[in-house]
Amino acid sequence: MIMTRIKSVLTAVQVIGLAGAGLFMSPVAMAQAEAPKQPPAKEADKPPHFVEKPDMKPQLDTGPSYKIVGEPTEEQILVASKTFIADIRDPGKVRFRELIDPRYLKKYGLTDRDLIYEIGDHVGLENYHVADDLRTVLFVVQSKGGTGRELIIVRWVLYDGHLYLSPEKAPDPVTGIFRPWILQAKLIERK
Repeated sequence: MIMTRIKSVLTAVQVIGLAGAGLFMSPVAMAQAEAPKQPPAKEADKPPHFVEKPDMKPQLDTGPSYKIVGEPTEEQILVASKTFIADIRDPGKVRFRELIDPRYLKKYGLTDRDLIYEIGDHVGLENYHVADDLRTVLFVVQSKGGTGRELIIVRWVLYDGHLYLSPEKAPDPVTGIFRPWILQAKLIERK
């Protein structure tokens, strides 16, 4: 009986000693160590995007966002929207950070960090319409390569007397990229 206990103690010491030396692992530790780690997002997995540094100098000095007195008119929304859809294809032309709702930037800690946003890869604006709420805009754009059309929906907010884009979702937790629009979808045409 004493011999059995000594063997048990020696076995326990050997197992503990091996585990302490990293030579023996429990099944749980082995499963955690063998769990595949998610590979970082590759450039091919990322949508077309642009990284705007906080101190970036724009090609055009447009100043801050659109100043609005009272409620915005349809014409003001049309002008801001057409400018946005043209500039999203040519990143760096304007400071995009000045078009995004400051509350969104603050909420996600983007006020003094790099702003990484998805850019439009369309080739031209076909049509656009302002909704009755004078905040939502539907664009019909030509897809790259002339292979079809896409719909893009954006929403504007009025904050502190200025008109800003209001992105719907938080930046992607892996890539940090956010979409300035609410929806982008291919238009399926029936013949």
